[in-house]
Amino acid sequence: MPNTSNSISIQNGETILNIFFTRTFRLIKAFQPINTLNPNEYCFDIFAEFDICSDLIINDVFNLNCDGGSGPSDILVDVIGTPPYDFSIISPLVIDNGNDNIFTNLSPGVYEIRVEDLCGRIEVISINSLDLLPVVSIGTPTDLVICNEVSSNQAVFDLSQQYAQLLGNQNPENLTITYHLTQSDADSGNNPISDIYESTRNPQTVYVRMTHNTLDICYETDSFNLIVGVIPQLGPDVFITICENNSIQLSADSGYSSYLWSTGESSRIIEVDASGVYSVIVSNDYGDFYCESTKIYSIEVSGEANIDAVIIEDFTSNSNSIFIEVSGLGDYEYSLDGINYQPENSFTDLVSGDYTIFVRDINGCGVSTKSVSLNYVKFFTPNGDGDNDYW
Repeated sequence: MPNTSNSISIQNGETILNIFFTRTFRLIKAFQPINTLNPNEYCFDIFAEFDICSDLIINDVFNLNCDGGSGPSDILVDVIGTPPYDFSIISPLVIDNGNDNIFTNLSPGVYEIRVEDLCGRIEVISINSLDLLPVVSIGTPTDLVICNEVSSNQAVFDLSQQYAQLLGNQNPENLTITYHLTQSDADSGNNPISDIYESTRNPQTVYVRMTHNTLDICYETDSFNLIVGVIPQLGPDVFITICENNSIQLSADSGYSSYLWSTGESSRIIEVDASGVYSVIVSNDYGDFYCESTKIYSIEVSGEANIDAVIIEDFTSNSNSIFIEVSGLGDYEYSLDGINYQPENSFTDLVSGDYTIFVRDINGCGVSTKSVSLNYVKFFTPNGDGDNDYW
């Protein structure tokens, strides 16, 4: 008996539009005979049978060269439409495959495949079997690395970061990816773990399984490592002064995988002879990934002083002065005996006599000297004899 669960009611002369059902339909008239007293007794007349079909589309053609599949010589035709379908190869040979969408034991070559649906719609596609991809084609994943300041076996990883590498150009809506802790679980699909996973050892191998959502005929697996890396722990930044025309070796902390200086050099130790700020990136390398730290070396250049001028005031016998003007790269201190130095560049309350001025670079880059005389004349005899004629 037709009802609302298996039929659509239509009245005489009525038109129903937008019926989104496919397959074979029958137009039935149900009526009660006039000679029965049973209200549940009906008679039926079948007026017609007809088919409603959706468009026939050959969605794709794959080979079965995947885990659980039968190999690259077998191909699967994925279609959308109204079944049942009839599959056949029409060139370069003829194979009638009936309603089986898998052709087996094909030699490499170009084939024309014909598909016919319930309503007689026909689609043909030409394929080269050597160009076909498997139903599932898993990309090779790289390891996942999280950098910690201390060595540890545990870190929380987001495994969904691997999706792009695993899928490649495949439509993610057609495929399901799961992660597992053993190869046997990946092969069976059992015991999948969450995409957000906390590792329990370092490194830890994770196995990945990929299946097609509608073509459940084969799968593929691969694996990658979860690595908890260690960030290099470097000493404090360094401030160094070198003497002019000298050089110094800058040495990075030892025990790490690689070094990259701001000069472009990649050795642990470099030599420099100019002032400036130098940096080195020190890293622990984990395959294509690394954990890194940076250290700064600030270099200043110092040098011996140039004594440009000495200004003296020697108009008394015991209260004279010396002022020293210098130039150079360094920071300087001053002395009149080469033993006791002061930061000021002037000396006062000096008695008359001969002095040696010492100018020393505080970074040890040399001492400059100059001799001066403080000759206060107590009298003069302007008689033209050449002695004490002037004062």
